[in-house]
Amino acid sequence: MKKLCTFLAVALSFAFAGATLAQDKKDAPKEAAKVEAKKDEAKPAAEPAKPAPTPNKGDVAWMLTSTALVLMMSVPALALFYGGMVRAKNTLSMLMQVFVVFSLVTVLWCIYGYSLAFTEGNAYFGSLTDRLFLKGTFDADKGEFAMAATFSKGVVIPELVFVAFQATFAAITCCLILGAIAERAKFSAVLAFIVLWFTFSYTPVAHMVWFWMGPDAYTSAKVVDEINGKAGLLWQWGALEEHAVDADAGVRGVLAGDRAVVHLRLQPRLHRGQRLLRQPH
Repeated sequence: MKKLCTFLAVALSFAFAGATLAQDKKDAPKEAAKVEAKKDEAKPAAEPAKPAPTPNKGDVAWMLTSTALVLMMSVPALALFYGGMVRAKNTLSMLMQVFVVFSLVTVLWCIYGYSLAFTEGNAYFGSLTDRLFLKGTFDADKGEFAMAATFSKGVVIPELVFVAFQATFAAITCCLILGAIAERAKFSAVLAFIVLWFTFSYTPVAHMVWFWMGPDAYTSAKVVDEINGKAGLLWQWGALEEHAVDADAGVRGVLAGDRAVVHLRLQPRLHRGQRLLRQPH
């Protein structure tokens, strides 16, 4: 009888111990999950991604207004001005030359001029293929416009608006040449000269002076030299000093009332990026 009781007691002990171990094994994943949850709660929450900057309606409206004003400066203002400088029989010819040259340069600007002037390439020319026929400025599948940088951090405008704005200046610059050759050149020769001058004179100068990657490209002090090296030649030399040009053409000068006095100061632009990082416009 004693042996039987002892046997039963030992058997019950093993059974109880097995049930306890099984319960511990079942609770182990729950305990591990609780520990991981506590660790996750202890970790600092990741910073949410900054939303992409969106263009301000006022900036876009003023840029479009400025574009229209420059257009009116060319056709009809410049055409009528030059038409009044020539003999009466050549007035209509002068009006036609200004109108056709303005239209021709606008088309050339959209085909390859903008790409040569305002895309990353070398110190003298931009890329011929980056914005050829304005590709990449609008995504038809997503219905989204590409954005162009300004002289202010986090301030952008639709790139097509910038294209149109710069196109009017490229066209009126070529039209100004007509005053020097009024009544002195054939119409076909004028058009041929304008194409060559626009391609090999205006676009490289525009790239060398005005092209840079924008203030948002200066993300840290380590990339300053790299970003500066991608700008146009005269921009790298400091032809437009930071304190001399405080506003992009038509973007910030009128909106914020800043000065926009341009003067040449050929000095190395070595620390422009650091200044932008410390005190953005």
